[in-house]
Order: sequence, then C-alpha cells, then structure tokens
Amino acid sequence: MNYDLSRFLLAICLGLCLSCTDNGIIDQEEMNENTVETEINKWVYDRMKHYYLWYDQLPEEKTLQYGQDPSSFFYSLLADDDGKNGALYSRIEYDKSLLRSSSQDDKTYGFEYRLIRVAGRDELIAQILYVYKNSPAADAGLKRGELILSINGNPLTSSNYADYLDNPQTAAEMQMGEMVSSTHFGKSRLVKIEKPTSIKENPIYMDTVIHIQNRNIAYLMYNSFDEDFDDDLRMAFRKFKEQQADEFILDLRYNHGGSVSCAQLLATMLIPKEYLGKEFVYLKYNELINKQEDILFDKSIIGRGVNMDLSHLYIITGNETASASEAIINGIRPYLNANLIQVGETTFGKNVGQILLTNEKWQSLEVWPTAFYLFNSEDYGDYSEGLRPDIECQEGLQIGELATPDDPLFSAVLSIMNGNGQMPATLRSDNGSYEIVHSSLSRKRPLAYYR
Repeated sequence: MNYDLSRFLLAICLGLCLSCTDNGIIDQEEMNENTVETEINKWVYDRMKHYYLWYDQLPEEKTLQYGQDPSSFFYSLLADDDGKNGALYSRIEYDKSLLRSSSQDDKTYGFEYRLIRVAGRDELIAQILYVYKNSPAADAGLKRGELILSINGNPLTSSNYADYLDNPQTAAEMQMGEMVSSTHFGKSRLVKIEKPTSIKENPIYMDTVIHIQNRNIAYLMYNSFDEDFDDDLRMAFRKFKEQQADEFILDLRYNHGGSVSCAQLLATMLIPKEYLGKEFVYLKYNELINKQEDILFDKSIIGRGVNMDLSHLYIITGNETASASEAIINGIRPYLNANLIQVGETTFGKNVGQILLTNEKWQSLEVWPTAFYLFNSEDYGDYSEGLRPDIECQEGLQIGELATPDDPLFSAVLSIMNGNGQMPATLRSDNGSYEIVHSSLSRKRPLAYYR
C-alpha cells in the first residue's frame, strides 16, 4: 500500500514538473496556443489550395512548418508573382489577443510625403504631398509642396527618417523650407507639431467644380476605394451635376486601390449613360474554381448619386496609381477610347485582386489571398507592367496647389483641353537633378479586393 502511494505521489510530482518551465511558469497556455496556430495554419493551407490564383506553386505539404505563427506561415506560401517592388499583394491579419487596436499601429502627424535626394547634397528632404483635414499637420499649417529640412534639429537621413515620419511617437519641431529652383531650396519657418494621432482618411480628398477658360470642370482627387465613403462619393457627383460640370478630371495619382465594388460605383457614375448595364470588368479565377464573375455598370447602385454621362474623361496617374485604380482606366477605356485621356506617369501595374476568407472559430483572423485576374470587356488584362499614359509627365519638385494651374499635372490637362498636346515647360525643367528615394504612400498595400 505504501509502495502504491509512493508511486502515485511521484507521478503527481512528475506531472507538475512537466507542466512548468525552468522559471516555474506553467506553459500550458503556450502549448494550447501552438495547437491553435497549427490548426489555423492547416485551415489556411487547405483554403489556399482551392482559392489561391497560383495554387499550383504552393509548397508541398511535407515541407511545411505548421507550428509557425500564422503570419509567418502564410507569407511562406506566397508565389513570386504575388507582389511587386517589395509590396506583397496577398495578406493576412491575425491577432492572438483579439485586442488589436489600429490606434496603436497607425499614429500619424497627418500628411503624406515623398523623400528626396537632391543632386550634390548628402541629407534628405521630405516634401509634403497632401495634408489630412483635422490632423496635427493641418493644425500646424503644413501645406502641399512644403519641405521638411530637419526634425528636432536633426537633418533627415536614410537611418532616421522612418522613426521621425513613418512611426512618429511624440510632438516635434520641424524646420520647413521651400523650393527656390529645381536644385536649390531655402529655410522658411520653424513649426511645432503636436503628437501624432489616429486618423480615418476620407478618400475624397478634394471634390470641386472649377470655373476656368469658359469651362465648368469637375475635379475629384480620390485617394482610395473605400466602401465606407460610398455615400460621400454619390453626394460629390450630385454636386458636380448640380453645378453643371461639362468636363471631368479624375485624379488618381496617389490612389493604391481598394474595393472593386467601390470602383464599380465610380465607373458607373462616370460612363456614358448608353453603356449602363454593359460590362465594366470581369474577374477570372483559377482553373479549380473555373469561374468568371462579371461586374457591370449597374444603374441600381447609383442610389442618391448621378450618372455624369461623360463623353470625355481626363485621368491623372502616377507610379503609385494601382489595382482598383487601374481597373477604372482599363474598364472604361473600351467605351470612351481616345476620349479617355490619361495624363501623368505609367501606373503601378497590378492586374490581380484578392478575396476575403474568414472562419467563425477565429474572429481575429482575416486571410486575403490573391484569387483573380481583372480583365476589361475586350478581354484585356495584361498590364502587369502598368498602364502607360497618353500624355507622359511628372510632377517635378515645384508641385503647386492642387486643382490650380500651379499644379503641373492639372496644368497639363488644361493644355490638352485647349488643344495643346505639348507638355508645359514646368514639367521639363528638373533634368534629373533629384531622386525620389521613398514615398509614405508605399505603406498603403496596392489592393483590388472583392468580398
């Protein structure tokens, strides 16, 4: 009896030892977590085998490490074609704690910028592209085109700009500057900017009707395809119609894409009314799914908006113009042909899109695999190298206020409207005197997703 009791007590002690680390901390929770992550990873791989556009390029199952955290596991599956210029297309969002807060990850001063290296200078310069409304940057009076020469007395370098501008944590003092010429700049003012905050960007950055040269020009700078602001988009078009706009400039130079459904709404309100009900684009899935999904110019989704019934459309693009933005150009082109005039730079070149996969067991898990190609009604979708503009030009360094003749790309469109296809002199003046080494817009993943 004593012998059996001793064996029983020994078993209990061994069990306690096995459930503890060297520090005496029970890691049963860690064991459970590993089990959950393995289960998630197996589910992800199973879904990818069915939905992934490049399903035939997935690693063999015997080579997989299911014990990895889901993010590392997911990105280990992706094909070489699933991304470009360091930007991955497919993505996963997973939060083990279920307490993820975007406010912890997306603090910003409230402006987008590009980082410039001017010929003959070692330090870098940040140039503001645009400022969010109701942001610390707006409160500090920062303006498009202004230069940031230093922050808290420190010149910007390749090793510190990300901490100061992409991941700011505190209030700051910025030495501002302005361009004197394409190679020279000077100090202008010292600005104190409050600590960064979380901002929900309204993609409709500017919607206005400009009365110039006996024209009523609707101008829309649209910076992402976000369904949360579809009603705002409808109201913008109603305003354009009420103010009798007879020309339309759609500015997508900073737009990385977003919802295909949102792109469908925008295209439907732009297209000549005779084409309502026709095909905008179609989505082509992999051979396993063997499915083509038609997206139409659908009158029923206009709602409180209006169809502009445009015979001409001018679209401003840059090398950041991507995905759903490119679908707008490619999808409308067959109907307007030469009357759709693209001005600016060759677009990013993303002709694929993502779908959302979820599992009710894991509320914090979202998987967005690349699942389809985008084609227009003429079966054209081969623009992975980008869509070339009809009139090619760049902003330059003296970028000017948006929607005015001081904005080089807007000025180029005005020249075309006047029958002058020549590029304005302001767009030809930089002569390689600078290099753009980074853009804050690159953190916005290029997207064309369809739920």
